[in-house]
Amino acid sequence: MFELTNISFNDTSDTLTILETGVYDISFSASTTFPGSSPFGFGISFNGQPPTRNFSTNVIGSAVSFSTIVTLQAGTTISIQPTANTISIPNTGDTTATLSVFRIY
Repeated sequence: MFELTNISFNDTSDTLTILETGVYDISFSASTTFPGSSPFGFGISFNGQPPTRNFSTNVIGSAVSFSTIVTLQAGTTISIQPTANTISIPNTGDTTATLSVFRIY
């Protein structure tokens, strides 16, 4: 478990927990070039619920990215979940992903 300002990260469950109520900017992007991965998509899961929006692409070699601004209560958990297919990513070095979460106020 890693604690950052306003957020903790549990590397066992791959979840972030909001420690302070506020307005947060959440951004995620992923790309891959390996064959057989299309379509691939992701969504933000809050408190273990299925994602309410799906961000996906059918194009191999392109990226899927999204950003949202939401008001979150202390104790809310955040995770990124696959939405378009079961995703199996081989260890080829051809996949990148980033997640950024920060408190605006």
